[in-house]
Amino acid sequence: YVRNSTSYQKFVNVIETNCPGRHNQYDLCCKTASEFELYYNLTSVRKLSIDWMCRFDDDHYINLDNLYLYLKTLDASNLYYIGRTTYDYQKESYFYNVTYFFATYGAGVCYSKQLLNQLKPYVNRTAFSNNCMKLGVNDDVYMGYLIQLKLNVSLTRINDLLHSHYEWLDVSFRRFTFKQLINSITLGFSWDRYPLKWIILIHKLIHLSKTTQQHDSLMSVWNFIRDYEKVHPENLVNKYDDTCTSYWKKRTQK
Repeated sequence: YVRNSTSYQKFVNVIETNCPGRHNQYDLCCKTASEFELYYNLTSVRKLSIDWMCRFDDDHYINLDNLYLYLKTLDASNLYYIGRTTYDYQKESYFYNVTYFFATYGAGVCYSKQLLNQLKPYVNRTAFSNNCMKLGVNDDVYMGYLIQLKLNVSLTRINDLLHSHYEWLDVSFRRFTFKQLINSITLGFSWDRYPLKWIILIHKLIHLSKTTQQHDSLMSVWNFIRDYEKVHPENLVNKYDDTCTSYWKKRTQK
């Protein structure tokens, strides 16, 4: 958000990182390091007890009730790196002869306090940003490298609960049952896929599901939302998100 803009002023808890505002490797890694700095400031300086650090993109719908229920099943004093993989294959490092999985930041990631304690020497702003550039990868890819290859902690994958706009619509959003919708922790949105105003409708559906037994009616509304773009493909013509590099191939197709 632009400083002094109406949108900026609405978010009273915005913390400025003073990182550059572009969507490249250094800038992303600088912002991610700032998130870790905030956690360590809250726990070390202010002495707050925080068991988990979770981070999400700003195009996410987050079902906090489901997130809390899931985290309650785990012990934060153990080493946990929780997320969703974008691909079924492991990332290959071109600088080192190794492969590893990484949790895409596009779906949401959680770290336990025990893992955060071990990460502290590696995620200060200078070291983290420089090592991202040295490896030639984005922030989430570097986190996978750091956690799995440096700290020897495996990724806990919950691909059925975390979702992002990187998923193919025909195998994710358009196939979600109502049960999958209300059980998910995150849903990824993008303006070039489906109207963002549907977030409000989906939020209402999820909360109504907790207070009413009339799930058949709620399911009918969900099926309409889910299938709308599928039966109106003309709405997607020449609409691509220019801020996301994952759409480059799609944008350049003839």
